[in-house]
Amino acid sequence: MNPSAGGTESARTVLILGGTGEAYRLAGEIAAAPGWRPLTSLAGRTRSPRQPAGETISGGFGGPAGMIECLTERRISAVIDATHPFAERISQNAAEACARAGVPLVRVERPPWPEEPGWRPVPGLKEAAAFFRDRRERVFLTVGKKELEAFKDAGQCFFLIRTIDTVESPTPIEGAEYIQGRGPFTAESEGVIMRDYGITWLVAKNSGGEAGEGKLIAAGELGVSVCMISRPVSPKGESVESVDEAMDWLARL
Repeated sequence: MNPSAGGTESARTVLILGGTGEAYRLAGEIAAAPGWRPLTSLAGRTRSPRQPAGETISGGFGGPAGMIECLTERRISAVIDATHPFAERISQNAAEACARAGVPLVRVERPPWPEEPGWRPVPGLKEAAAFFRDRRERVFLTVGKKELEAFKDAGQCFFLIRTIDTVESPTPIEGAEYIQGRGPFTAESEGVIMRDYGITWLVAKNSGGEAGEGKLIAAGELGVSVCMISRPVSPKGESVESVDEAMDWLARL
């Protein structure tokens, strides 16, 4: 069932569940592949997201039923889940929707960062917040804007929080300092931030990949302790580790 070459009239549509660097690269490669066209779904949480190649839709689906409706109306031939490793709900919804609709699905799941000696691994945000509740540390919190509520009662620590968009008042964590930035960030620039703010702890999600590795390199060089939040369990189904492997999967359909 190889895709036929030719114009867009004969091209089949691949729905990319996006928001990651892998998703942007996939959109570009699929747009250039004969017989396929990309349709990228963006969650809509970022005000001015970078636009991938091809068509986009934004704002979510409203659960598995809404995704099934999209798969049917758009005549989707395949789905590639290239969301963030911690985007647990959309991945579960995609697995359910594709199974019910009979649409092939693969998940691009980059390997997690291997645990380093001295890291403090925790299973979730609540456990990370609880660890800091009775401490006085200077914490670089890099978990994303929508996750900040978990740390609002995390004791006497100073929190430096980096987000892509401005955090509007009232801010989730009183007394914290907020900075803006869009990655990837180099180890050098992350080191400057940690030194300037006297950071003693880094809190991060184990998303894996090179794009977020700079902060870990900087922490190791500066002796900053690392509290690493473990990944949620991925839904059952076929997965690959890279864009190249996802393109090979698509070529076999």
